[in-house]
Amino acid sequence: MVPFTICRCLSDIFPSGRMAAENADIRPGETVAVWGCGPVGQFTIQSCWMMGAGRVIAIDRVPERLEMARTAGWAETIDFSRTGVYDALMEMTGGRGAFMNKGLAMKAGQTHMMRYMEPLLRRIEAGEIDPSFVITHRVSLDKGPDMYRTFRDKDDGCIKVVLKPWD
Repeated sequence: MVPFTICRCLSDIFPSGRMAAENADIRPGETVAVWGCGPVGQFTIQSCWMMGAGRVIAIDRVPERLEMARTAGWAETIDFSRTGVYDALMEMTGGRGAFMNKGLAMKAGQTHMMRYMEPLLRRIEAGEIDPSFVITHRVSLDKGPDMYRTFRDKDDGCIKVVLKPWD
């Protein structure tokens, strides 16, 4: 049985990350750059690997997010507050970039959670992924307003909060 806190990831962040990776039309072995390493970005990184990416480069400026992308996501990272992204990508990929032979398109939309929940749940049950890696804080419901500020201000290494109404 999958714990309730893990199932919460199936209601938003994991399906959103999966859809982002699918929208990129990743082909096996490709190099993929993921902009933003918050909770959805972390699941985009994981989904890129599940879809056969050969290399994933994560781009953000928040140290804890970049560290999570490195350790839990096995991604190479670029801190855009310290490094020019274009030049870094060119250097890391031998001048090919992460978008070789692709026409770039901007896609947006609301994720259809029901489409993703069952297949992602099967991957969790099979042990292919444990979504709990993204949860950095678990607190009682009454701490919600304080934790929102902590999350908003990117304090205390906060990436994903789970509120526990039963505590």
